[in-house]
Amino acid sequence: MKTATQYGPAFTASKYERGIINAIANRAVSNAIRDGVTYDKQAAYMDIEACHCNGCPLDLAKLRDAEEAD
Repeated sequence: MKTATQYGPAFTASKYERGIINAIANRAVSNAIRDGVTYDKQAAYMDIEACHCNGCPLDLAKLRDAEEAD
């Protein structure tokens, strides 16, 4: 796994992980719109991938499948 450098975070998710991250980002943006908040999809996607690939691995499938209230 590639790690962050002094130039910024690593964005090294696998193709499989990127598909799940995309679904999570879509949901985050939909929820933001519903709540009257502006949240750019690219920002949502990059936030999730940066977190996952730089020292805080997420259980992406569980995050994608979490209940709405969670």
